[in-house]
Amino acid sequence: MDKENNLKQVTDLLYRSSPAIRQVMSSVFSDNTGNGSTSTLQIMLLSVLDEQDEISMGDLATQLALSKSNATMHVDKLVDRGLVERYNSTEDRRVILVRITEKGHDFLNRCKKGTAEELRLKVSILKANEMADLTDAMNVISKILSKK
Repeated sequence: MDKENNLKQVTDLLYRSSPAIRQVMSSVFSDNTGNGSTSTLQIMLLSVLDEQDEISMGDLATQLALSKSNATMHVDKLVDRGLVERYNSTEDRRVILVRITEKGHDFLNRCKKGTAEELRLKVSILKANEMADLTDAMNVISKILSKK
């Protein structure tokens, strides 16, 4: 196979695996409060907030490649559920800051643990050589996708 065909095959495989991975993740993205499930984007938003003390709405939108209005819509849903809080900057009242709450930290940790368990169950059926191949492939994918 030539390089162009290999590139197309790899791209297709990555694209086709994305929904399966998202499905495993979304199966645990519920807080069991009757507020419905949490979108993958909202989990990404919580993950960004989990890594920072606070962030402006504009910077949050930029990091997630969203419009400000789209980021605001997702933040609003998380604020309503008590997972995130929003407040004005003390230095510039025009700047809206966002941070994850303790409830948000707990929820995100439950999602991470649940997702890890679901993935563990999926890959536990692999033979040792298949597990080694998967580990090698995931390391390569991670390295490639983290390049800028």
